[in-house]
Amino acid sequence: MQNKIIKNIIKEEYRDFNINKLYDSYRSRYENEPNYKEIVSKNVKEGSTLVIHPDDRTTDFLDPSYADLSATVLTNQKQMFNLRETMRRHDRIIMMGHGTPFGLLMPKITIYGVDLLDEVTLRRYRDYVLGSSYVDILKTKPIVAVWCNADQFILQHDLHGFYTGMVISELCEANYCNVNKCDQKDLNESNELFTLALKEAIKIQSPQSVNVFKEIYNNPKNSIMVYNRQRIYYR
Repeated sequence: MQNKIIKNIIKEEYRDFNINKLYDSYRSRYENEPNYKEIVSKNVKEGSTLVIHPDDRTTDFLDPSYADLSATVLTNQKQMFNLRETMRRHDRIIMMGHGTPFGLLMPKITIYGVDLLDEVTLRRYRDYVLGSSYVDILKTKPIVAVWCNADQFILQHDLHGFYTGMVISELCEANYCNVNKCDQKDLNESNELFTLALKEAIKIQSPQSVNVFKEIYNNPKNSIMVYNRQRIYYR
């Protein structure tokens, strides 16, 4: 029964329609079951700033951008079980990693030993830790969204804060974006300065954050940095 409750909580959280009614429905359905209260409060945290940064070696370079913040930091799916409630209990949400116009990606799909692959309804969502089903909460808070094409997600859902468009953090992405006059040295410089700039920018919750970012992240001879600088926004 415990695994069934966990699966249903996850399934309801990831659906892309009228999430509030669904959230209430599974609560009423299972509230009298043993272990229910323990399950729905598991991992729930509260605080000023929430950082959601899925564990991925290719985005480890971003870690120092939030290392000095007094923040709740979530990096894996086990920590993110009951994510909606944790999001509600924070004033600001910072999200970073790899993503698409549909949300922030999460590589793993097992939570508390529960294999989600047998849930057909979850398969289309299994790679996302944050998608449109969380928009109702994100609309109520200032956010930071740093992933490829986050701008499309932000504009589509009318969210507000600091965010990026398509940004290059790997040489394969440079090739994909036809930024060809670059090498590993350029990429290393870009990633290092990107993190330093982001660290300062997220201290400022206003359009000025973009100017602060670009003052630090600036080398006109580095084609990756030239490309990325054009895709930093605030609204």
